[in-house]
Amino acid sequence: MYKHTLKSVPLIVMLTACGSDNDSTDKTTETFNDITFSGVVYDGPMANTTVSIYAGDNLLATAETDDNGQYSVNASIAVSDFDRLKDQPITYHAKRDNILLYEYAGLSLAEAFANENNKTLISNFSTVEYVLADANRDNYVSNAEWNNYQLVDRHIAELLVVRHGVGLKSIIDYSAKMEGFENSTVWLRAQLDNTTWDAWYQANILPYNEAWDALFADTWFTDQEAHRFDDLLYWQSEYDYVVGQDTVLPVLESVRITGIPARVRPGDVISPTVEAVWSNDRTTDVTALAGYSVNPADALEIVDGQVRVAALGTITLTAEVAGKTAQFTFISNADALLESISVTGVGESVMVGDKLSPVVNALWSDESSTVITPAVSWTASPADAVVIVEGVPQVVATGEVVLTAHYDGQTASVTFNATDAVFTSLNLVTDSAEQYLQDTVTLSAQAVNENGFGLDVSEVVEWTSSNPAVLQPLENGQFLATGVGVATVSATMGELTVQQEITVVAKLVDVSINLPNGTISREETIQLSLNAEFNDGSVVAINEGVVWASLNPEYLTLTEDGIAVGVLEGSAQITATYDGVMIEETVNVIAPRIVSSTPRFVDGMLTVREGESIGYGFTFTRSNGVVHTFAASDDEINYESYGLRELQDESGIQIAEMDKDADLIYGVRAGEDVLSIDEVPPALQNIFVELGAIESAYTDNRKVQIKVNVLENDNVYQWHRVPGQPPVGETVKLAQAIQDGDTLYRFWNVEGAEQDGIYVSKVTAAGETTPVFVLAEADKEYSNNQILHASNGYVLLVTSDSPRDPHTGVQKNFRYNLAEGTLTPVTMTGYNDEEFNYSYDSFAFSSNGDLVVLRSYDDEVTPYVYEFETGTWTAKTVMPGLRIQTPSNTTQIAVLNTKHMDSSSYGFVAPQISVFDLETHASETQELTIPGDAEFYCRSHETFSLAAAPSLRDSGAGCMIARKGQWDGIGYWLWDSIAELPKVHLFPEGEGVVTSTSDVYGSAARKPDGHIVFSAARIVNDARDNLFDVAEIVDVEIDGIIEQRVHAQRFNKQGETLVGQYSPKTRMMDGNQYLIENANVPNEVFAVFNQGTAVRDEHGVWASNKYMYQLPEKVDNNTKFYDLGNTFILTTEGDYNADYWFLQLRDPEDEEVVDPVLPEPPVDPVPPTPEV
Repeated sequence: MYKHTLKSVPLIVMLTACGSDNDSTDKTTETFNDITFSGVVYDGPMANTTVSIYAGDNLLATAETDDNGQYSVNASIAVSDFDRLKDQPITYHAKRDNILLYEYAGLSLAEAFANENNKTLISNFSTVEYVLADANRDNYVSNAEWNNYQLVDRHIAELLVVRHGVGLKSIIDYSAKMEGFENSTVWLRAQLDNTTWDAWYQANILPYNEAWDALFADTWFTDQEAHRFDDLLYWQSEYDYVVGQDTVLPVLESVRITGIPARVRPGDVISPTVEAVWSNDRTTDVTALAGYSVNPADALEIVDGQVRVAALGTITLTAEVAGKTAQFTFISNADALLESISVTGVGESVMVGDKLSPVVNALWSDESSTVITPAVSWTASPADAVVIVEGVPQVVATGEVVLTAHYDGQTASVTFNATDAVFTSLNLVTDSAEQYLQDTVTLSAQAVNENGFGLDVSEVVEWTSSNPAVLQPLENGQFLATGVGVATVSATMGELTVQQEITVVAKLVDVSINLPNGTISREETIQLSLNAEFNDGSVVAINEGVVWASLNPEYLTLTEDGIAVGVLEGSAQITATYDGVMIEETVNVIAPRIVSSTPRFVDGMLTVREGESIGYGFTFTRSNGVVHTFAASDDEINYESYGLRELQDESGIQIAEMDKDADLIYGVRAGEDVLSIDEVPPALQNIFVELGAIESAYTDNRKVQIKVNVLENDNVYQWHRVPGQPPVGETVKLAQAIQDGDTLYRFWNVEGAEQDGIYVSKVTAAGETTPVFVLAEADKEYSNNQILHASNGYVLLVTSDSPRDPHTGVQKNFRYNLAEGTLTPVTMTGYNDEEFNYSYDSFAFSSNGDLVVLRSYDDEVTPYVYEFETGTWTAKTVMPGLRIQTPSNTTQIAVLNTKHMDSSSYGFVAPQISVFDLETHASETQELTIPGDAEFYCRSHETFSLAAAPSLRDSGAGCMIARKGQWDGIGYWLWDSIAELPKVHLFPEGEGVVTSTSDVYGSAARKPDGHIVFSAARIVNDARDNLFDVAEIVDVEIDGIIEQRVHAQRFNKQGETLVGQYSPKTRMMDGNQYLIENANVPNEVFAVFNQGTAVRDEHGVWASNKYMYQLPEKVDNNTKFYDLGNTFILTTEGDYNADYWFLQLRDPEDEEVVDPVLPEPPVDPVPPTPEV
């Protein structure tokens, strides 16, 4: 808590104050005095911030911060106004948009004029303190308000400053949300309520964590703000306590005066203490903060810094703190003589460690008595049996003890017997919680009784270490630091245990100068540092506490703080002194070299990472600060006349792409390409030669070819083509792929192998396994059953001796157990025509393995159940509609009925979804809820998609809508639940509609926030651009209430299209299949839509990239799409090609501070000579 100069009047000052006169001088001419205010607005430097300086509520001046957050402004104060303003406190207000920061300066205007340096840091911490102090919430903190704030429980105030200071930083720097609040001050005041704070924190945990780490890592800031705290860095390890503690700022309830005897005599010295009593039952000593008055006014005086009684009679001392007062009345009587004193209140038997509470009474000659305990002194026999702690006797030894009180020549004694203490806790004592590797660490254990008395028991307790690899126990509290890390030391005595966390760090063993190759260029400026080697083998840079010197300043100058400048080619001796050790090294000064460039060149190649882009043109910076810039145009440095060779990687995707509209080159896939640039001037060619990008420079040939190297980058989304693992045989055909959980099973028909028949391989994110043999059927092949996913671990293998026309051949069908690899034949007797019809039948399995076949005909679906135990078929209730596949709900079969949903002749009918439960074999129907007066309708089943849920009514959905009586698609309906009314998204008026009847597939999916995202169809605007909208339901806070709204973003059609019409009778319409959560990036999803792919980041912003991650193949009847939970898979069916595609999910690198490594200079560089 920031402790400014206190304005209350101490008792001693009050008693010794003298008056003063106020002189005034008439002025006939207005004059002004100037004063400068400067400083920094910092939560990380805050640029473009308006700073206002006030005296009270009077504005003195305003200023704007620069890019470093610094401000400086002169204020002119009229002499005629000075007397009115001179006692007003200086406060600072900083404003940037809706962010408001404050600082209470602790100075009056008069004190500011007397101060030579009015430099002030305005920070998030100063703001929280300011708001806590601003009791009347007028945004101007008075001296009285600030002084009252100083009385608050220090621990609680510091906790609130840290909690909400980090919260402010997370809003300013890390995009934490402040919805519903006008500005940060209103937000901050609201957070003082524990319920409001907890709700905000739970919604902003990630940015809050980032802000917490950044704040405590900012050593400059923590150094500057340390004065506000007893120990700021203590809070760094108290994260859970800070964010989770229910905290209420305590209220001052009363004050009380203690320490004055009830009866005194003139000349007695008194020591009054004023205590504040708070609403949390704590008390604090506020003696120094109190204001005092005495009645009679001359009854007390100050002599040699002590308060002495100076009058006879009744004396009343009044203390005032923050509007609370206390009085203490006592009597001064010189006539009554002290006859004796007595001691009471001490029992005959006490324990070691007990704090005694004796009461000493004085008996006066007028037969009156008064309590004089605070005024007496104490002795004991034996002398070391009792110590006086804050005026209270405490027993520290056993045996018979005589305690004696002394007052004004009189004594009184009490005798008691002290027994051994009963200890209630243990304490551990160490010189530091941080120790050096390979050192011996010594801790001591102290047993403490209920009165706080402690006894060393280090040789009695049992010592253990939680991590002997870090701290190895020796004996009697000694440990050997054997490894870097953290270990918890425990000491146990009986039922008492205490623990201490010890951090072991490496010890410095060697220091060397960090200068690559020992070289520096002429006119180059480098900040030198030392490499520190530690006894764990690690090496770190040392930048502070080093004194540098150059012995040859004619070649190299070097300041004491390590800034080296190359002066002239040659050699110079330099020294660095650190911790009493001097290091000496020879530095070679060479010609200026290129140290950085845009774009980057590494080993002579233009270098870019996957997913990064570089602009046309070049900028090079030499070690002496000289910058060479070459802009691109058609006449000079022409990229587009020749461009890239357009080489491809092993997936067949181009390594680099040129965006000629944006003048950018994108790194798309890892690998090398060649960039041809025309009209390259000789000066640039010479630099290319210096970098090793080309061999020679020419004046008559201005075309150059530069290698482009695209580096691997895990932090991008990419599709990769994989060769796959097909079976060995003369004819190998991929018949079908079926998903079960996070595994894709690929079934193959193989001929000309060691054993012909059906094989299966398994594809996961890790790759494909070697295929295994499943079934040999003479003259029969596996036929695609058109179902993408298994149910309850089973799939149906349909075989025929005429797979191209199964209806003319003989079928033999099996249930295949994926986990066990076992086959069970299906008896067809009792089923329709005793064979499956591939056009109308679809398949699933109950958990007990029974087969469920759905026959679709005339817009109706009839379920048939085959019981393997009895070998019988049973028909179930007919469901209207067409079978749709829902991989995200494998316990039910869904049927969608869209008949008449767009037919005015029958009257509009809402789509209906029926489900057949694979366990109970019962069915239920849910009609999509649609407004009764809706002017729109779902245009077609192709543009409808279900986000299936375990409970049918909880499923979400989306569809493209048209106006009744019209065909053009003009927007979407989105359902979070099909049992509730949908939200509507309409395309912006005049910005395109959907006219096509094909290529309009819908995809609805459930996002991590529980809401639906939907997209369908290709929108064509007046400019004939092909576009698509991504619409989603989002939570929006309005006036403190969370409401659901539709948010949409529009993208250009990109990549191949997604079409889910795998079969007219078994459509793939579960949009959850096309959305995947990226486990590497919390709250980020990758989604595949009909007309392109897009990524939604953790802040809810959608983006699409036409170069990096669009669909590489069209998803249709031939190429199928599978969601394995941790990747997407694309694979063909009915094809001899074994390749498949998988999606790489981006994986950001952990941020790590790496010391820059300067490029090595060329050896004896020779300027190139142009060939003629």
